Formats: sequence, C-alpha cells, structure tokens
Amino acid sequence: MRHARLLTDVGIKRLGYNEKTTPANGRMEIWDTGCPGLVLRVTPRGTKTLSVI
Repeated sequence: MRHARLLTDVGIKRLGYNEKTTPANGRMEIWDTGCPGLVLRVTPRGTKTLSVI
C-alpha cells in the first residue's frame, strides 16, 4: 500500500512510526503529493529520511 500526503515541516515532525501500516521490510514510506518523486522514509527507530526517486 502506497501512502501519500502533503509533506510539511509540522507534519513530518508529528509523524511517528506505525507498525500496523508498515510493510514487512520495516520501513514506512510516505510519498509527497506536492512534489512528485519526494518520499519520506521512517524506520522502526523513528529515523526520518527524505529521498528523491
């Protein structure tokens, strides 16, 4: 399942790891609806990384 939302500074800070919606690889991925190709990845430890794909 691909999650998408408008990524904002406040939204990224509030976002936490959610085991229930995370795939088996363990990394949550949220795609930005405002900037195609921008994805936020969140690890089980809460580390957040922005990537352009």
